[in-house]
Amino acid sequence: MEIAFDASDASGAWDWKMAYETCEGATVLFLRKYGKALFRKAGSQDLRLSTLTRIADLLPTQTGGSEESQTFQQFSTPIPLGLAVLTAAAVGPDDLVLEPSAGTGLLAILAEIDGGSMVLNELAETRANLLARQERGAPLPSTRGARAGRLQPPQAA
Repeated sequence: MEIAFDASDASGAWDWKMAYETCEGATVLFLRKYGKALFRKAGSQDLRLSTLTRIADLLPTQTGGSEESQTFQQFSTPIPLGLAVLTAAAVGPDDLVLEPSAGTGLLAILAEIDGGSMVLNELAETRANLLARQERGAPLPSTRGARAGRLQPPQAA
């Protein structure tokens, strides 16, 4: 981050939450490119969990936050926990998944890998910008979670 911004976090050019979210965004892009092959090769949920745990272990431990993360009560879903959620929900190709507070997209990418269609929402500007850059091919609404039931799936082209 210091090289990218040519400044330290003490200068205020960046904060650690931004660094964590950058790592999570990179993980989403990695899983978008290689996730289906990784899951296919793993074969079982146990091996998928082992693979995702190894990926998660590469990420830095989140020990700091930001004013935005406090304001929006942002918490990242650990990738292995995301797999547990996906498994419990039994998301498949015929499912439409609504993620009312999509964060960096870690939970959504796992559902996408298993073929689910996604409707994502994110209110926080930093995370919404990160999601918008992940080339999901659908507009990203930004509405309060209480109104998330009004979100509509993308129309078929």
